[in-house]
Amino acid sequence: MTYCVTLHDLTMIFTDLNVSINSLKKLFLLFIIIVLITLYIKSLIKRLKIKRIGYLGEKEVRKYLRKLERKGYAVLNDLSLPLYDRITQIDHVVIAPTGITVIETKNYKGRISGSSQNKYWVQTIGTEHHRFYNPLRQNHTHANTIKYLLHKEGIYEFSIQNLIVFTSKRVYLQLEDEFYLPVIPYKRLKRWFKSKKRAPVTTDVEKVLEVLDKYRITDSRDRKKHIRYVKKKKLLTKLGI
Repeated sequence: MTYCVTLHDLTMIFTDLNVSINSLKKLFLLFIIIVLITLYIKSLIKRLKIKRIGYLGEKEVRKYLRKLERKGYAVLNDLSLPLYDRITQIDHVVIAPTGITVIETKNYKGRISGSSQNKYWVQTIGTEHHRFYNPLRQNHTHANTIKYLLHKEGIYEFSIQNLIVFTSKRVYLQLEDEFYLPVIPYKRLKRWFKSKKRAPVTTDVEKVLEVLDKYRITDSRDRKKHIRYVKKKKLLTKLGI
């Protein structure tokens, strides 16, 4: 039995083949799009979860600081101040007759290792390691900004302290000079302020508050610009630049 394949038959075969290839290309492209969307959603959920944890930790700190306000302390939250041609953003400033406490909060969990001398600290969760800028150095800049502004307004009699608070309940601090550093988990915040009650009176609360309110930046555009700067700095840190 002999089959004769005509030109028309060949044309039909190649046409069907092209249709099949195009269909496969479309299916592959659809698959890639679905994968990318899935990865984006997972990344978004992870970021939202981290933000939520950070918000809850920040909320706990604010809740305790409100108690201090009722006891006569002055508290400034989310304080933005000018720093050269940029803005520095401070989580919390507590002003008491015994001194000024500049608080930087971190919501990292896992094991935190480093020292006061290290430029970067390391967060370890299981086998994953992530480095981040030494918060003591970061908050030292905040404290120095406040010092500069107070000196600029002729205020020299005050004491100022740097305090780092890790808000996660699942954090383990393993710092080289841990017992001498002002770095604590949230559960020790109340005890830390109680220990400062015995310190000598050094600070005029009203004058300090007046100066910080004078220089406080509230313009939303400037604050957004600062947020972009911080995000860029974090990205460069991850890239090791």
